[in-house]
Formats: sequence, C-alpha cells, structure tokens
Amino acid sequence: MTTFGLSYWGRCRETAERDFARAAEVGFSWVCLPCSEERMAFDHAGTKGIVATAKAAGLETHVSPWGICGWFGGEGVVGRRGVDGAMWWLDRAVALDPDGLLWDEPLGVHGPAALELLSLACPLPQHVYLNPKTGVAPDTATLCRMAGIGIDCYGVPWIVAVDRAADLEAEHGKPVHVWVKAHKLAAHESGWPGETVDFLAGCGVRDIGVWGHPAPGMSVLDCAEPHVVWAGVEAAVMACRAGVAA
Repeated sequence: MTTFGLSYWGRCRETAERDFARAAEVGFSWVCLPCSEERMAFDHAGTKGIVATAKAAGLETHVSPWGICGWFGGEGVVGRRGVDGAMWWLDRAVALDPDGLLWDEPLGVHGPAALELLSLACPLPQHVYLNPKTGVAPDTATLCRMAGIGIDCYGVPWIVAVDRAADLEAEHGKPVHVWVKAHKLAAHESGWPGETVDFLAGCGVRDIGVWGHPAPGMSVLDCAEPHVVWAGVEAAVMACRAGVAA
C-alpha cells in the first residue's frame, strides 16, 4: 500500500492544525518541515508547536536542514558555516522533538561529507534525499544509518523515477520515497502533481512525498494556482486510498 507525505512551511499553529487534520483525513501519513537557520534561531518555540500539532494530528513528523551551512539544498539564507554551525542546527532540530530527520539534498562533495559526521551524532531516525544533479552520493556507511532514502521525479519521465526507486530499494534494502513537484508551477501545469501522484501510485511506488502544501510562508515557491494544484493532489491521494479500500 502506498503511503503519502507532504512538505509544509507554514508557521501559524492555528492554520497548521486545520491543514494537518485535513491532510490526515485525505490520507497523508507524514510531513516534512523544512527548517532554515533563521527559523531555528528566531522561531524555535513556534516551530516546536508546529511539530507538536502535526504529531497530534497523527502525522509522522520530520524536520530537514533547509540550506544549512550551504551544505544542504533549500532557499534558507546561510549564516553559520562549518561543522559547528551544522551541529548547532542538529541540536536545535532534536530539541523540536520530531519523529525523525530528513537530510535534504546534501550538496556537492562537502554536504555528503558533513552528513557522515551529522548522522553519527543524530539520535533520531534519519532519512536522506539524494539528488545526483547537485551532489555526490553519501558513502555506504552513512547510507546504512538511514531508515529510508528519497529521490524526486522533477524534470524526468515519471517512469525513470519509478525504476530508480526500485533500483535503490534493491541495492540498499531500504524504503524509498519519491518527491512530486508541487511548487513554482505555472497555471497550465496545475494538473501535473495530481497526475504524477496517480501514475507513481499506479506503478507501485511505496511512498510518495509532495513538495509542498500551499500554506502561506514561502511565497518564492508559490504556484500560480496553488489551491487548484492541491485539490488535484488530494483527489489523487483519495482515489488511491479508495482503490486500496475497495
């Protein structure tokens, strides 16, 4: 049975409570909260509240290092650098009390090298999202410490992502989730995320993540028609769940 997750960058707890309740109702089972240095420094208590709200809704909750130290992907502004900066972020992340961490897109050669150290220090279950376009793969020992691996199907034929997910599962013996792009889409692309979810689920992909929910908080990633996009995603997830139930 396919499981579904989403990324979420909203910071209003009242709004998040509604959004997470709806996500769980639709059929999502996990959420990733991208956390920049700025968010960790100036909205740590607020973010901890968002984590607690997601968990209360029954969503397995991960946090990810958004742009941290220039070693991981994301739009976060880089301030702290080096191992000390990365360890500072990790300490703050663990203090949020999430269910786990998603090491989002280690960059170049330095990101995977940093991940080797960070993964040894992390007391929580860990996942890593691999993007061969932006970084080399972590070493085997680091990947062995991961509970799961993530990839995406951005800009490639969907079947390529299906095949790659199967290859990675066979190679590493770990579950693989596939991210679907639901950000920075023009109006004529609004139907793509829902169609992608439907295709991947139909091909038997075991875990699908959608990046990301249209909650306010990161307008640089907004779609032209965000609620049209999300309605299509919800419809695809509900159709998949209904098919399983049938």
